[in-house]
Amino acid sequence: RTYHFMSRAAGVTLESLWPELSTEHKISIKTQLNSIFRALRKEHGGRPKFGGFVSAICKDTRRNQRVSEPTIHTEAQFNDFLCGKPGRAPTAWITTIRSGMRDDHRLVMTHGDLHPRNIMVQWERGAEDGVTGKGGEKKIRVTALIDWEMSGWYPEYWEFVKSLSTINTRGTLSDWFEYLPTDAIRTWPVELSIDSLLERWLG
Repeated sequence: RTYHFMSRAAGVTLESLWPELSTEHKISIKTQLNSIFRALRKEHGGRPKFGGFVSAICKDTRRNQRVSEPTIHTEAQFNDFLCGKPGRAPTAWITTIRSGMRDDHRLVMTHGDLHPRNIMVQWERGAEDGVTGKGGEKKIRVTALIDWEMSGWYPEYWEFVKSLSTINTRGTLSDWFEYLPTDAIRTWPVELSIDSLLERWLG
């Protein structure tokens, strides 16, 4: 059985504070997120199916959201799902993309929407004056990850790819990608490039 325990998250979204954070604060956020995602990736569900923790349905959100049917048991099936487009026959383009997709990534617990709007933070109270830490520098603490709608068991690259899919590189979050918890989730440039090609196909 799968149980979900919910509680109210303290603080405000990281998105709301990001423009005013110092480089030191952003590095601290990255360090804390690395710890959180290392812990997530230690979890296992025996022999979990791909997709959501309860429904075991895979979701792929781009301009629209697609859900998988039937249940997906292997990464090869997951890749076929990603490459499929209802009402559109496969072409040489998508066949070429599919041929470059690996079928052997580890299956890990994934949040699926790692964006500053889904990270709750608050200023840490210091011992000296209740607001600042050592040397007068405010300390910031990650209190929760919220919005687990897209979470589930997915290939180990999925967290990295999806964390970049909704970022506007010209806005206030333009440097967010520099502070992703890549010690834990790693970087996957090949998979990111393939996903960009899929975006063109599915668009």
